Amino acid sequence: MKCLQRLLGCLACCLIAAPLWGQTNSGSIQGTVTDPSGAALAGANVTVRNLDTGLAISTVTTDAGLYSVPNLPPGRYSVSVEGPSLKKYTQEGVTVPTGTAVSLDIQMQLGGVTENITVTADASQLETSTSDVGATVERSLVANLPLEVSGTIRNPVQFITLVPGFVGGVANDPGSNSSDDFKVNGGQEGGTDVLVDGVSISLVSPNTQWNKGVSTDAVQEFKVLQSNFSPEFGESGDGIVSLTVKSGTNQLHGSAYDYLRNRVLDANSWKNNTSGNKKAINTQNDFGATAGGPVWIPHLYNGKDKTFFFFAYEGFRFRTGSNNILSLPNEAFRKGDFSALLPGTQLYDPTTHAAVPGNILTNDPNFKASAVMTKVFALLPPTNGGLTQNVTDHSLSSTTANLFDVKIDHAFSDKHRISGGFDYDNTRTGGISSLSPIFGSSTPQNTRYVRFSDNYIFSPTVVNQFLVGFSRRYRAEGSNSIGQGFPTKIGLTGVNNTTFPCFKFFSGPYREVLNNCGDSEFADNVYQINDSVSWVKSKHNLKFGGGVRMLQFNVRRLTQGSGEFDFDPSQTSSTGTATGVGGDAVASALFGLVNQAFLNYGAFSGVRYKDFYFFAQDSYKLTSRLTLNYGLRYDLDKPATEAFDRFSAVDPTLPNPGAGGILGAYTYFGTGTGRNGRTRPQDTYSKAFGPRLGFAYSINSKTVLRGGYGIFYEPLKEGSFADQDGLGFFNKETLTTANVAPFQIDSGVPHLLPLTGPFTPEGQNGNGGVILVPRNSGRPADIQTWNLDIQRQITTNLVVSVAYVGSKGTHLPALNIIPNQVSPSFLSLGNELGLNATCLSNNGCPKAVAAGVKLPYPTFSGNINQLLRPFPQYGDFNQEDNSFTSDRTSNSTYHAMQLGLEKRLATGLSFLVSYTVSKNLTDADSAGPGVSGFIGTNSFIGQNSFDRGAEKAVSQLDTPQALVASFFYELPAGQGKHYLNQGGVVDRVAGGWYVAGVASYKSGTPTTVYGPCGGTAGDVLFAGCHFTGIARVNVVPGVSQTNKSSNFNTATTPFWNPNAFTVPANFTFGNEPRSLSGARTFGGRNEDFTLGKKTRLFGENAAIDFRAEFFNIFNRHIYQSPSGFATPLGNPFIPLGAPGCNNPTQRFACGFGAVTDSSGPRTIQFGLKITY
Repeated sequence: MKCLQRLLGCLACCLIAAPLWGQTNSGSIQGTVTDPSGAALAGANVTVRNLDTGLAISTVTTDAGLYSVPNLPPGRYSVSVEGPSLKKYTQEGVTVPTGTAVSLDIQMQLGGVTENITVTADASQLETSTSDVGATVERSLVANLPLEVSGTIRNPVQFITLVPGFVGGVANDPGSNSSDDFKVNGGQEGGTDVLVDGVSISLVSPNTQWNKGVSTDAVQEFKVLQSNFSPEFGESGDGIVSLTVKSGTNQLHGSAYDYLRNRVLDANSWKNNTSGNKKAINTQNDFGATAGGPVWIPHLYNGKDKTFFFFAYEGFRFRTGSNNILSLPNEAFRKGDFSALLPGTQLYDPTTHAAVPGNILTNDPNFKASAVMTKVFALLPPTNGGLTQNVTDHSLSSTTANLFDVKIDHAFSDKHRISGGFDYDNTRTGGISSLSPIFGSSTPQNTRYVRFSDNYIFSPTVVNQFLVGFSRRYRAEGSNSIGQGFPTKIGLTGVNNTTFPCFKFFSGPYREVLNNCGDSEFADNVYQINDSVSWVKSKHNLKFGGGVRMLQFNVRRLTQGSGEFDFDPSQTSSTGTATGVGGDAVASALFGLVNQAFLNYGAFSGVRYKDFYFFAQDSYKLTSRLTLNYGLRYDLDKPATEAFDRFSAVDPTLPNPGAGGILGAYTYFGTGTGRNGRTRPQDTYSKAFGPRLGFAYSINSKTVLRGGYGIFYEPLKEGSFADQDGLGFFNKETLTTANVAPFQIDSGVPHLLPLTGPFTPEGQNGNGGVILVPRNSGRPADIQTWNLDIQRQITTNLVVSVAYVGSKGTHLPALNIIPNQVSPSFLSLGNELGLNATCLSNNGCPKAVAAGVKLPYPTFSGNINQLLRPFPQYGDFNQEDNSFTSDRTSNSTYHAMQLGLEKRLATGLSFLVSYTVSKNLTDADSAGPGVSGFIGTNSFIGQNSFDRGAEKAVSQLDTPQALVASFFYELPAGQGKHYLNQGGVVDRVAGGWYVAGVASYKSGTPTTVYGPCGGTAGDVLFAGCHFTGIARVNVVPGVSQTNKSSNFNTATTPFWNPNAFTVPANFTFGNEPRSLSGARTFGGRNEDFTLGKKTRLFGENAAIDFRAEFFNIFNRHIYQSPSGFATPLGNPFIPLGAPGCNNPTQRFACGFGAVTDSSGPRTIQFGLKITY
């Protein structure tokens, strides 16, 4: 009870004190000191000394014999214990990994204080005082594992792929939003926090764009906290990655290195070989230098044992080409000849709805080719005449990067030390295409990280750590067409003359090929202030503290300033609406009929968040074998504000005077005329209490059983890119069938709104892209985690662990609620849903009249389905591009068996083996679900708000089994080794050889099949596929969903089995779940290998390290399943060489399920490093 009172008292102190923090990468050494009889030894002096810097910290044991030395930088230590009438005990070579509590129990022996016992041995790897689940990638692996130079500076975050519970990929692509789609232990994509020396470098915007601003050669150690970590850690939706930057030591050390990749060394890709293309240009050069040691200024200052520095520079130069197979409208389509679509798809005249003879538009007397779209199609490159996979894009891209890391450590005394660091990275990536200047883009970005820590020992049992930090990421995304005046060139009016406009062609294979109109800038700033206090009392190891993160997301958005124009089959269907049959989006484009458009007048926003937390925890050594870990964390996340209070949204409780007073009017935040006086759309959630409970029980000296349970809260951050947050302040109009669409593109873009304003409740009436932010949606997601694991020390340096890990996420951010979807109960109206509401007064829609359908307000104009929307005065509500992710109703579950086998470096060998068997169910894969809308996963939005059960399925990254083995081994030959133990020539030839590698074998991940959206329930009800353009299909039970086999032939066989799926009938939803667990990809098999040799130079002080690194050494080609906006169901698979896929230059099969790519080929890079 007294302990509980102390714990609650500590928490109370935290709540009234200045902001404190405990999140750090430091480790600790703790244990129990006993006398020769085994009784607790109180008052013994314990001194811990860093063997590389001389840092010495002293403490005394409590009345229970307990000692703890916290806040130790990762490194090698000696531990000395002294007591009256006892021999002095010293153990040297104790390794403290990143963020790890090392347990070291010591039994003293009788003797004089002048007598010494010295042991050279590391501590046990068993975690006998903690209950969290984590994995450390030790320094020998960090320094020697093959890490690919692939598109930018080598990325140390890629080491996360080695640990149990990891799924997904870290592709290290600085120009991609989607290459870092991974999870840890069933969390959410983008939910992982990354710490550098205890300071977060995670972004305010969705973390599928990872910061990469730390040099790999500056990283000392890498740890992943995976589950049930202590209350001092939080602000994460799944795991926490902790990177420790190297520090200087008493010895001057440095290095210079260069890694080279060139296409001459690489194998050609399967796609290139199949296409008859040569290897593209691929010249990559990653180079740099490091230096560290004591600060020494001749005749002025000698920093030995006091002041240390470390510096790293890494540069990168990259020039590469690639060959991508694209699908573009062929020459016949561009001229209006769509006869190749017959007999499957018939085109109709948009006005008379009469069938177009032969599907040749010039046979239609009403056809007049759009002047704008004719000029657009004239800019496209020639094709091979096929309908799909008909163009090869030979692109050339380049990346230039420069990265600097600086760290200074200073000890004022044994009681007081400080540390500071600064990291800067400037990376510019750009690409050009052989096809046309309308393709290609550039992505400049830079990062800055600053941190400072102060450690002070108030008494032998009370230690304080203060930490302050700042991180910044700037990123721009721009099309290569910026400033070339393309709108004027193609005759498009009513838009800004800045970029080539975006064009999309829905319900077919060409949807995204002309979606390239980027012109945006983003800046993430995160300020942090942190402090924690550690206090050892009797059997208790207490820690309490708290902190604040202040987050800023600054945005300049001019993307779609020249417009986005979406074409749909509807206009050339049998009815001219979504309810008709037939039609084609490219044909509708030639008629110039835009189904939906977006025009951005320009937006500038500064979104702000503040996250506070407080914690108290205790590690209570109940008995010599049993330790209890318990504590409480409180998170207080303040939802978003805007720097100048420029938020706006639909208020569902506010009457709309422009819509007959029905509820749902626009409200504008801030103070002034027409504004509501509030600063936040979301209320603050004040009940985020996160208890943590765990235990560690030592069954014997080599075996420990551990378990725990905890509740964690995912921080409130940007749901996407803040584009729609301030309509009225910065207008962006959405033109749909609810207002003026379809409209004729040759007539220019209609303007529904002024540049800004009006700040009236009806100011956004008729517009789409509005947002709805429920006040209670500021609740952060909560994740319950639990684990039970057993660790066994097999040998002195080898430990095995087997763990059951589970989690359950609730209130997860998602986009499964579509605010303005029509209820499926109205599907019985059938074709009448697409009729104009004037039919209610002229007996043109008897079913609607019989159902009691009436105008929502006298001035309403539009179709019946628009009338039936919850808010008929608006079009689509924006889902994927605002700050709030206001749907907080989703869930997840995760269950896994995780096996780890870890050997720390000894006798030249270290390795880490991870094996995971898991299942992850969820309806919310991403912590930033809006980002998925930009990267083409199509799973970012629910299918039907009225059927939430259809959304829960296996995660899109669900990987039932994964085995990853990494190792480093110094061959036992040469001076100091078992074989050929000689110096001179023998050592230089036979010594210093080593090998390292990573082998990865994983199950396939689920896929999803899509079909046309037009006419389906999702289309006519404005549900999920209305936003994505392609719909889920029906799954035929009992039929194999793929054609995977050991002799799979891409030329003759589709990946998916077409007999397993059917296109949904009009006015129905497909029964397909969000992902297909029975239709998985081919899985992954990959081996990376390093062969290297270190040769001594100038005696023992320097060495040269030459290595050859092989990635995918066996040159495996794992076929990649079609994904994203691949040809949908309804377009038949055509084997290569069959009619419709027999052009002389055609190299791949065509249509639904055609496989056109594989995993990458073998690549080789050489590295040369000089160390001293």
